[in-house]
Amino acid sequence: MRKGFYLKLAAGNIKKNSRIYIPFLIAAICNVMVISIMYALTQNSGLSKIPGGSDMQIILLVGSNIMVFFSVIFLFYTNSFLMKRRKKEFGVYNILGMEKKHIAKVIGYETFYIALLSIFLGLSAGLALNKVFVLLALRMMHTEVVLGFEISWKAMILTTGIFAAIFFLILLSNLFQVYRTKPVELLKGGNTGEKEPRTKGVMAILGCISMGVGYWIAITTKNPLGAVNLFFVAVLLVIVGTYLLFAAGSIAVLKLLRSRKEFYYQPRHFIAVSGMIYRMKQNAVGLANICILSTGVLLLVSTTVSLYAGTEDAVKQRYPNDLSIESASYTEESAADMEEMIEKKAEEQQLSFARVDIYPMLNFSALSSEGGFEVRQPKDVSDAIQNINNLYFLTLDGFNKITDSQETLKENEILMVDPKEKKYERDQLEILDFCFQIKKTRSAAQVEKLIGPTAAIAYESYFIVVKDLETLEAVQAKEEAVFGTYASFIKMHYDMNFADGTEESEQIAYSIALREAAAKDGLDFTYVEGRAEGRKGVWALYSGFLFLGILLGLLFLLATVLIIYYKQISEGYEDKERYQILQKVGMSRKEIKQTIDTQMLMVFFLPLLTAGIHLMAAFPMVKRGLALLLLTNEKLFMICTVISFLVFIVVYALIYRITARSYYKIISASKV
Repeated sequence: MRKGFYLKLAAGNIKKNSRIYIPFLIAAICNVMVISIMYALTQNSGLSKIPGGSDMQIILLVGSNIMVFFSVIFLFYTNSFLMKRRKKEFGVYNILGMEKKHIAKVIGYETFYIALLSIFLGLSAGLALNKVFVLLALRMMHTEVVLGFEISWKAMILTTGIFAAIFFLILLSNLFQVYRTKPVELLKGGNTGEKEPRTKGVMAILGCISMGVGYWIAITTKNPLGAVNLFFVAVLLVIVGTYLLFAAGSIAVLKLLRSRKEFYYQPRHFIAVSGMIYRMKQNAVGLANICILSTGVLLLVSTTVSLYAGTEDAVKQRYPNDLSIESASYTEESAADMEEMIEKKAEEQQLSFARVDIYPMLNFSALSSEGGFEVRQPKDVSDAIQNINNLYFLTLDGFNKITDSQETLKENEILMVDPKEKKYERDQLEILDFCFQIKKTRSAAQVEKLIGPTAAIAYESYFIVVKDLETLEAVQAKEEAVFGTYASFIKMHYDMNFADGTEESEQIAYSIALREAAAKDGLDFTYVEGRAEGRKGVWALYSGFLFLGILLGLLFLLATVLIIYYKQISEGYEDKERYQILQKVGMSRKEIKQTIDTQMLMVFFLPLLTAGIHLMAAFPMVKRGLALLLLTNEKLFMICTVISFLVFIVVYALIYRITARSYYKIISASKV
C-alpha cells in the first residue's frame, strides 16, 4: 500500500459520509466545549472570591461529573448509529481484499480525526466563550462584573484526557464489532430486517407495574426528606417501565390499530403501521430514549427556572428579619448586656432600628407518637425520616412580641403553630410526661413572622408556645434527662429590623462590627445571620442550579435531536427501496408524503405525550423536594413547568419538521 493511503482513505470516508459524521462531530464538540467551560468555572479564582461563589463552584463541579457520565453514554449511543451505517461499507472493503486489520487501521484513523477535531474545536470554543460564561454567572448572581481573562490549563488538560479516553473506548468498541462479525454479516449490517414481534403480555404487565409503582411513590410521598431519598428509586422504576412499555405496549397498540379495518386499510395507515410493527423492536429503545431525555430536559429547566425566579421569595422566607442572633445565655442580665451592645453599635454606625425582639427559645427533635411526640433516639434511618419533627418552644411573652399579638394562656395551655402546610389536628399534646391542652393552632400572619428558623429544615417543624419561662425550663429539664450531654438548652434570640432606607452594605458592616464586639466582650453567639449577607448566598446557590440546569438541559436536548436525526436517517435508507417499489406500482409522491407524516406523527409524538405524563406524575415529588431549597411557591413552579412544556413542544415540533424533511429527501431522492 502507498504511504499515507489509510490516512487519505479515512479522511475521504468522513467526507463521503458527512451526512452522518457532521452531526456526531457537532455533538462531540458541544460536549467538549460545555465540560471544559464547567471545569474552568470551578477553577476560576475570581469566582471563588465573591460571596456564594464557592457554593456555585461546588454545584458546577458535581454537574461537570454528571455531564462526563452523560457524554460517555451519549457518544457511545450515537456512535452505534454510525457503525450501523458503515458496516456495509466495511463489508465491501473486506470482499475487495482488505483484511480486518486494514479495516481496523481505517477505523482507527477515522476515530483519531474525529477525536482530534472534537477536542481541538471544543476546547477552542470553550476558551473563546469562557469569559462570556463567567460574566453570565456573575450577572445571574447579581454580582459586580470583574474585568480580566483567565485561562484554566488544568481544566483544558482534564477535559482533553477525559475525551481522549472516551474516544479510545469507542475505538475499541468499533474494532470489536468488526473483528467479531463475518464479511457477509457486515454487508447486511445496515439492512438487517426484523421479524414481526410477538405481543409480550408479561413484559407489558411488568412495565405497567414498574411505572405504576414509580408514579405511586412520586404522588404519595409527603415528607420532603423522604421525597429526596425516594426520588431516584421512583426515577429508576419509571425508566424501566418506560422501556418495557415502549417495547411491549407499542407493539400491542400497533396490532390493535391493525385490527381496526376502517383505520388500517387506508394507504398511508396501512404502510405506516405495517412498517412500524416490523421495526418496533429497534424503534422501542430509540423512542424510550427520546422520552426519557425529553422528561429530563423538562424537569431540569422547569425546576431550575422556578428556583431562580423565586429567589427573592426564598430569601424573605429564610431571613424574615434583617438580622438574627442566637446567644447561648438566656439570663436577664446577659440579655440586658446584649441589648446595650446592640444599641451602642447602632449609635456608633449611625443606624436605627424599626424594632428589636428579644425572647428565649428551646429547640430539639422528637418523633411522632399516637398522643403527640416521643423524645427518644430513632431506631433507624427509616424511623427518623418518617417520624422526626423539629420542635421550637418559646414563651407566651416572646410569641406576643414577635407576632404583635395579645394572646393569653391558662395553666397547662399551649399554642401550636405549624410553618408547613400540615396542620396539627389534636386537642392535646403529650410530650416528656407533660399533657398540654392546645388552645389554638396556626395563623398565617404568625407563621410568616416565625418561619425563619425552620425554613431550611427538611422535616416537619412546630412552634409550641408555653405560658412562661418556668414551664420552658421544666420542659428543658425533662429533655436533658433523656438526652443527657446531647440535650439542647434554652437560648436567647435577638431579631432586628433596621429602619427603612438602611443600605445593605451598612447592614453587613453592622453585623461584622457586632460579631467583633461580642467576641471582645466574651459574649457567646451560636449564630449571627443577616438577610443582606444571606441574599448573596441564596442567589449564588440558585444561579448555580440554573446554570447547571440550562447546560444539562441543552445537552439532553442535543442528544434528543441527534437520536431523532440518526433514527430518521437510518430508517430513511432502510425504507428507500420499499418506497421506490411503491412508487413504481402507482403510489404518488403526495401519498408517500402523507404516509411518512402519519408514521412520523405516530412515532415521534408518542415520546412527547409520555414525557408530559411523566412530568405530571413527578410534579408532587419534585415540589416537595424543592421545599428543601426554600421554594414553596407552588403556583410559580406550576407556571414555569407549563411554560417549559409549551416551549419544548414548539422545539420538538421544529425538530420533527426538519428530520421529516431529511427522511423524505432520502426515500424520494429529490427535494420536497
